[in-house]
Amino acid sequence: MAQRYETLADSSAAAFLDVSGKLPVNVFSTEAYPPNLPVQGSTANTGGSISGGFTYCIRLVTKESTGSSSRLSAPSNPVMVEVPAGTDTNTISAIDCSWPSGAAGYLVFAGPHPGNLTLQADVDGTPPATVTLTSLNVRHWGVPDVELNTIRVKVKRVIHSGVFGIAIGSVTATTITINDARWTTNEWAGYIASVIGFAGDSQAIPLANFEVASNTADTLTLTGGSPDPTAVGVESGDVLIMRCRATTVSANTIGCARFDNSLALEVAKSVEQATNASPIVITTTGHGYVTNDQVRIDFAAGNTAANGIWTITKVNDDSFSLNSSTGNGAYTGGGIARRLTEGLTPDSEIGAIVRVLHGTGAGQTRIVTDNNETTYTLDRDWDQQPDDDSIWIVERPSWDETVETNAIDNSVPPSAGNLETLRVPVTNLLGQTLLVMPFTADGGGAESFEHLNDALDIYMFGSEGSTGGFQGGRAFVIEGTLSIGSDQTPINNVNAEATVAAAQAEVKVAPTGAAITIEIYYDDGTPTLWLTLTIAAGSKFGEATSSELTAAGTIPADAKLRVDLTSVGTTEPGQDLSVQLFFS
Repeated sequence: MAQRYETLADSSAAAFLDVSGKLPVNVFSTEAYPPNLPVQGSTANTGGSISGGFTYCIRLVTKESTGSSSRLSAPSNPVMVEVPAGTDTNTISAIDCSWPSGAAGYLVFAGPHPGNLTLQADVDGTPPATVTLTSLNVRHWGVPDVELNTIRVKVKRVIHSGVFGIAIGSVTATTITINDARWTTNEWAGYIASVIGFAGDSQAIPLANFEVASNTADTLTLTGGSPDPTAVGVESGDVLIMRCRATTVSANTIGCARFDNSLALEVAKSVEQATNASPIVITTTGHGYVTNDQVRIDFAAGNTAANGIWTITKVNDDSFSLNSSTGNGAYTGGGIARRLTEGLTPDSEIGAIVRVLHGTGAGQTRIVTDNNETTYTLDRDWDQQPDDDSIWIVERPSWDETVETNAIDNSVPPSAGNLETLRVPVTNLLGQTLLVMPFTADGGGAESFEHLNDALDIYMFGSEGSTGGFQGGRAFVIEGTLSIGSDQTPINNVNAEATVAAAQAEVKVAPTGAAITIEIYYDDGTPTLWLTLTIAAGSKFGEATSSELTAAGTIPADAKLRVDLTSVGTTEPGQDLSVQLFFS
């Protein structure tokens, strides 16, 4: 999948998902016939790595006698092999196979369900009487489909791809850092982190999943078996999801205790004052908090001791104290306050769909009938109960977009075929995580079973290269060595009037010789300089004060934002700039 953004003839912007793949074969050779074979196969409990306790299906396809690899027979009748439980060292076989005269080779498809078979072997030469598999490849191209007429791609909004989602700060070959995450040590050990949105990249998004070995307050260290994030293109500004695990599960429930975490936050409120006292008293007009709430303070300047996660005591409607805190200097401006949600809002997700994406119970969906802070109650029991290693999401009940191909007539197997792309319009679904699922359909419109289809989730940016709409704000990234210039990031739209609670800028390499000056403009018909940020020489960070934000005012609805650089360092210009606006 890839995200695409285009400017239309009327100058409006349109967003698309490009979903690419290779077409199944549905036109078959007139010279080659499938083999005849018994419907019952055989198994052995040694010599392989196939798990016991399941029934497997095998289908065989003949390559035509001319030797052409572009023409195949229809698939054979299914061969069923029941493998007893007790060992995971099994093999499965199709036996007593009778092949047509002159067969030039064969293909083997197998899987745990007749409707979900994938390629296991593509062999040239005279086919054998017994075809044996020692392992199963669960991700490959599928069996030729005699009923195929069209392919449909459906898209819907995801409520939770995981227990939090956030923009990445930085990466190395073995670590991913989230700026100022404030985690406790090793709270994410054993969890799976996925990168589902690549900022500023219209190339196909790889399957970027990483197992966490350990973590510090802001950095995830990945297990040795995880891919190298830098090798698959993960960069600052990309969107990382920490996947849900089934830490709580029963016959008709599923939950993850980590829905309650340091990044599960309400919308931001501007900090107006942070007293240099013990305890520190925070002023933010109409905060709405109550005593014993957990509140996270970020970006408060001067009195930096206020930053962190605190249990609070309400002083009045406009102020609260940070329990057991002590100031470390005079407050000089900036800062946002966000209340930790302590997990999900009870009963807020009734009617949503829970889907198991991976692991035990994969493919199952259930309707939410109730939820508390960390656990969902479902409309019926699980067919196969998920476990602690199962990865699951929560999604909207209905599909938002469906796109379908024209009728397909294809005789070219995927090994020789070209990629085909189906473009799905998603302009009305920006700034959200989307679930994308392809279906096959026959001539009567009947679709493949949803629980057997592959599904991927992707974060759709507000515009190319910006984390528009994510975490209640906007972000802009300028990669590499900085230079003076206008309009250096993709234009970022603001759909509704926005009040900015905090504005900050950060570089990976500090400027020397002079400061970096960043001008942020909005254009609602007339370009207007809205705010100027500065990163001083020798520094990597700069932010607006509360008085500067007040003077800047709101950003109008339907405005386009842009970033200009009017000065950079003279000796070292500075490198890899990110600018973030947090909306209240």
